[in-house]
Amino acid sequence: FVMDNPHIANLGPRSASVAALGGAEVYRALGAGANITYHSDVSDGTHCASRAEWRPLLQQHLQKYLLRSGNAAGTIRMHSKATGNLASWRDWQTPTLTTSNPPSDPPTSNPPSNPPTSNPPSEPPASTPPSNPPGNGSCTTSYTAGTQWNDRFNLTVNVSGSSNWIVTATAQSPQTFQNSWNAATTLTDNNTVLTARPNGNGNSFGFTVLHNGNRNWPAITCRVA
Repeated sequence: FVMDNPHIANLGPRSASVAALGGAEVYRALGAGANITYHSDVSDGTHCASRAEWRPLLQQHLQKYLLRSGNAAGTIRMHSKATGNLASWRDWQTPTLTTSNPPSDPPTSNPPSNPPTSNPPSEPPASTPPSNPPGNGSCTTSYTAGTQWNDRFNLTVNVSGSSNWIVTATAQSPQTFQNSWNAATTLTDNNTVLTARPNGNGNSFGFTVLHNGNRNWPAITCRVA
């Protein structure tokens, strides 16, 4: 759980946000994407202080990892003053890591003295495709408002119906998207279209919208990959 102060440049909050995003990709590769939290989205700018925005997340982490009584997923929330772009600092794609242990004593076998012979069937077996092949399915979204400021607001999107979804959010002019968390996202059309895919953090993700005077929520659609 990384708690950061975006208001003091000498603390390096922009670099810290990029490091947190990179760390989140490592967690994702290890299958533990929901186990990391980075939070710099705080209003108090003093150097040393306990921020109210951190308290619920800190309690969730204590419950989950010390008391073993919670299961809240981690989140990435960055202040606009300290929003780094991980894509500018990496030329690699996040792998999916697996572990396997070879047997301590590999089995041994002796070839048969007279290997069996077999003749292939004169006609290969036929298979009939199902009359109604399965479709790709569908997904739906619901979303709720998060923190709101004078110039921007957060939204959280919840996806149901599929775990292989692609969500597209289209900003309403003159809005633009600023950042996102808990999903693999790309921004196009001058940051007015956000495309999100699951990245191991479940079926819920969020993003920040710079509303530029338009406080309407972006249009959101969902389809199955």
